[in-house]
Amino acid sequence: MSVTRPTSRTLRNFKNQLKARRYCGILKQLALTREHIMLQFTFPVVLKPDKKDGGFVVTCRDVPEVVTQGETIDEAINEAEGALQAAIEMRIEDGMCVPVPSARKRSEHLACLPVGTSMKAALTVSMREQNVSKAELARRLGLDEKEARRMLDPKHETKVPTPERALHALGKRIELVVV
Repeated sequence: MSVTRPTSRTLRNFKNQLKARRYCGILKQLALTREHIMLQFTFPVVLKPDKKDGGFVVTCRDVPEVVTQGETIDEAINEAEGALQAAIEMRIEDGMCVPVPSARKRSEHLACLPVGTSMKAALTVSMREQNVSKAELARRLGLDEKEARRMLDPKHETKVPTPERALHALGKRIELVVV
């Protein structure tokens, strides 16, 4: 029995890539796709007490456009989840890279995306990785292209089985974790 060793892969401008949070660029340089990792859409957020107005100011290092606040910890996390959802939906609409959450630090809290938004984000990321167009996705699913566009539209409510079926057509499977 022979053992094959993985080939050595190096990063160009590793520090710059990490500083800029260009995760997609890092994967491309390593000749990897996100298939090699599990997509998860639970982001660490920082709650900083607001000494002037009270409550907490919330930020997310992975999605810098997320800045919100809440009077209590629970309210602040709830507001963070709403802001995170809006930011990820905006990134999907604009064709921007959807970031992969960093590992949570001890002082951070977790904010989760709703299931529907998570599935649309996973579908968008998977299509980009595999260079699959909306027309190609529609063809694979036996749907009209309009239906595929609506499925990917963050503002259009889509029942869970639809994007799940689309992800299966891309070789992905859904795993639900309740915490």
